[in-house]
Amino acid sequence: MSAAVLFSILLGTGIGGIPGKEGLLRALDVIADGLNVINKMIIKLTPIGVFAIAAGTSGTISLTEVDKLQAYLITYTLIALAMSFVVLPMLELCESNIGEPIRRQALSIRCRARAHPWTRSQCGEQRVFGSTYS
Repeated sequence: MSAAVLFSILLGTGIGGIPGKEGLLRALDVIADGLNVINKMIIKLTPIGVFAIAAGTSGTISLTEVDKLQAYLITYTLIALAMSFVVLPMLELCESNIGEPIRRQALSIRCRARAHPWTRSQCGEQRVFGSTYS
C-alpha cells in the first residue's frame, strides 16, 4: 500500500471522529469542484496535443521509416476492417433476435443439402448458438 493511500485512510478516519468537520468538508467540496473544472479543460485540450505530437512526428519522419511502418499500417487496417465488417456483425447476430431467421435458414439449408440417410437423421434436432431447432 502506498504512503499516499495510507495517509488518506488515516486522515479520513481521524477527521470522521472530530466535531465541526462540516466546514472542512465544504472546503473540500469546493476544491473537488475546482479540480473537476481543470480536468474538463485538460480533456478538451488532449486531442490538440495528440494532433501536435502526430504532426511533429509525421513532419520529421523520412521515407525509409515510412516503408518500415507500411507493414504495420496494412496489418492494422486489415484487422480493423475484419473487426468492423465480420466479427462485430457476427456477434450482433449471435446475441440479438435479428439473427434468428438467418440462423434458422442456414440450418435448414445445411440439413436439406445432405444426401446420405445417416446424415439426415442428425438434422432432426440441432443446437445452433444455444437454441434448439427441429
